[in-house]
Amino acid sequence: TESWDFGNFYYKKNGIWTKKRTVPGAVHVMDIAEADGKICVLGTGIFRPGEYFDNNLLVSSDNGNTWIIADHQYNRPENSIFSDAILPWDGRFISRILAYQYSATSTTPFGPFVGGGLAQSNEASDYFSFLEPRIYINPKIIFQNKIMGNCSPQRTCFTSDLQNITYIDQFSDPSHIDEDSLSKVLRDQVIVGDTIYALTRENPIINQTKTSFKFYSGGIYSSKDLINWKKEGIFDFPAMPTALEYLNGAFYVGLSSNYDRDANTFIDDDAGSIYKISR
Repeated sequence: TESWDFGNFYYKKNGIWTKKRTVPGAVHVMDIAEADGKICVLGTGIFRPGEYFDNNLLVSSDNGNTWIIADHQYNRPENSIFSDAILPWDGRFISRILAYQYSATSTTPFGPFVGGGLAQSNEASDYFSFLEPRIYINPKIIFQNKIMGNCSPQRTCFTSDLQNITYIDQFSDPSHIDEDSLSKVLRDQVIVGDTIYALTRENPIINQTKTSFKFYSGGIYSSKDLINWKKEGIFDFPAMPTALEYLNGAFYVGLSSNYDRDANTFIDDDAGSIYKISR
């Protein structure tokens, strides 16, 4: 049996896939990216007395033989933040982040919703540091009465009204569901040259009892710095916009099915379709 102290990743050379079980503390390797000759992985998994390996960003400069834990403070109780995706961008890594609430017995000031955005970072020498230490969070969703988390000196956290890059991941109380809190739900992103494009879910359809909601509109926004955003357009679809790609001058949006909570079933026959949006 292989040790659970390490996680796997696979690389392909001369048409052959090879496994490396070298990622420390990673029961799960959630995502992987390469930038400027370095590999960055998002690993999550181990909880043991004296060891805290959940949601690490790790960087390797020797093709994954050895790793440096670049950051493991995302999900500290102070800011309740963790990463769920990594992208390479102009020699840097972009980490998609989300914030969440702990259990119902938690004493943290965070509200009942989960949200997040994109954080920009620069992998320099032997460590992972934020070039722009900004975390985009909608205060209406994450912070009750705009209460700030107690962030460490190495991590600058603040609320932002950048609605078009805020999303909700789950709900603990359906009575809180409203159009404002559901708007601009971030679902995917793609990098083209020096520009990042983000796909959002827009214009939620909410039933009268606020127990179910559906999305049939998607927005595409662009940015060159993760701070200033331009709306490229809002588009209607026959199912829920979920995935975004860019190829030969056109955007491609993948659709998944909306879920009717009251009927306890998926409802969109067009789920699985891919729509092309020409620029």
